[in-house]
Amino acid sequence: QVCTWRPIWRAEDFVAMTIVDHEEDIVDSRELNWRIVNASNSSGSDPEPILEVVGQSLSGFNVVNCVTAAQRIYKAAKPSGGVDRSKMVVADPRWQDLQERLRLFLTDQVVPGAEPVPLTPHHYSLSLTAFVSLQIDNPQLLREVGYAATRRMHEFQPQHLANTVFSFASAGVDSEEIF
Repeated sequence: QVCTWRPIWRAEDFVAMTIVDHEEDIVDSRELNWRIVNASNSSGSDPEPILEVVGQSLSGFNVVNCVTAAQRIYKAAKPSGGVDRSKMVVADPRWQDLQERLRLFLTDQVVPGAEPVPLTPHHYSLSLTAFVSLQIDNPQLLREVGYAATRRMHEFQPQHLANTVFSFASAGVDSEEIF
């Protein structure tokens, strides 16, 4: 495995790099987030540019990158001008890979090549909102993430709790732990 340091933006601004199998795959997590946000800003209501970044760089995504991409994708896929892109997104293999990587992070499983970033209630809340907004028909996924979130409920602010409960209620998924 390769672990390296390199300057980003300014010579005095050094950042830790994600450990990956191949040196050519090394990408800084802040750089990845910048690429996700830039793709989102330039695409308006088209999730395709964000999905392209996911397809190109998912192996280097940490939890923040995954949550940012999921949140930006669901916002871009929202119905506008009579066009609902959520079904196209949910069927896209790049979204499915992102969803699986995010599930691994949120359920505290080992994610190969991932930069360790502490999970926060914000990660759970935004992820569940993205899943439900895209009308993902996967109650097991919601239950798994919900169960993992309940272990941290004492850290949640009222807004995180409200978003989490609303996500489960909107999806029609019963979860004793959440409710």
